[in-house]
Amino acid sequence: YSLRFQISFIIVMLVFAYRTVSYRISIKNTQDNYTKITQEQRKALESRANNASEVATEKTQYNINPRNSAVIDDCKESVLPNAFTYSAYYVYGFDVRKDSVNPLIKKVQGLNWSFIMSMILSFITLLFTFDSISGEKEDRTLSLVFSNKVSRGKFILSKFSSTVTIVFIIAITGIILSLLIIMLSGKVIVDTTLIKETAGFLIISFLFISVMAIIGLLASTLSKYSNTSLLTCLTIWIFIAVVIPNSSLFFANKFFGIPPASEVERIIEAEQDDIYKNAPSGSMSYYGDDPFNPVHKLRAELHVKIRNAEKSHNYTYYNQMFNQFENTRMLSIFSPMSQFNIMNEGILSGGYLRFKKNWGD
Repeated sequence: YSLRFQISFIIVMLVFAYRTVSYRISIKNTQDNYTKITQEQRKALESRANNASEVATEKTQYNINPRNSAVIDDCKESVLPNAFTYSAYYVYGFDVRKDSVNPLIKKVQGLNWSFIMSMILSFITLLFTFDSISGEKEDRTLSLVFSNKVSRGKFILSKFSSTVTIVFIIAITGIILSLLIIMLSGKVIVDTTLIKETAGFLIISFLFISVMAIIGLLASTLSKYSNTSLLTCLTIWIFIAVVIPNSSLFFANKFFGIPPASEVERIIEAEQDDIYKNAPSGSMSYYGDDPFNPVHKLRAELHVKIRNAEKSHNYTYYNQMFNQFENTRMLSIFSPMSQFNIMNEGILSGGYLRFKKNWGD
């Protein structure tokens, strides 16, 4: 294991260091942009403060603040909608490009702790285990081991525990290095919340590494030759790390298809045109500032119908998007990487869970 350990250790340390340095720069820009946007919105709100009607009826944006724990896992928040448009009428929606079907199902994986753990260290775990048993068979040392009073369970458990310990030491060392760089930079506050989230991440990482070690040991146990077990491990890793997680868009469109945003917008515009055409005479008239003029009531009723039509179609479409994403995620549940990412969202209160909570609030 010595050469494999040394190479793996160096690679992981370099990736952790590179990611942390780049994160230090990107989080500063993200925080500055968020501060600038919120200040501009505050000024715009203050300019309308003298008119309660404008404050209530003008569209306003609510922007989700960036998380300090994005260095652990950004939970796809780089592509998830992070701004909600609302007024006193209702929440209009979140930003969706016209040519986009569903931004929730985009597959994006940033270079963060989660990526290092789920892709790099999972692969390293298989490299440490693929010949644990098959290599002993090839060298004809397995029979020698069992000639002593060593049970098969203890033998496999020792292989499992040694692999998990080695990989976890590499992971913890990289995380400590990353935290030191963050603290020395002063760009991110390392508070109790971040420490708790890091502890939670380490717990699920330990479980994840254990699962990958079991997969490697199983392939090694069932194979007679180490070349065969290596090929088996590579095949399994490609399937669970690449094929399943990156098939979400195909499965979403194939089994849970929804119309594009442009089609929904076209339907809304058509219904609004129909409302305008069938509106009572005088609904679009305006006669001075007399609040008791009957025309004002007609115009208000017309605007309410238009807003309700837009709200109905948008909310139906958004629920379709949520259902499509949740159903698609269930199809990738067989991948340990997907399970690991879902647990990260729960630990960090980020990603889709955070987006859905903000939408519901």
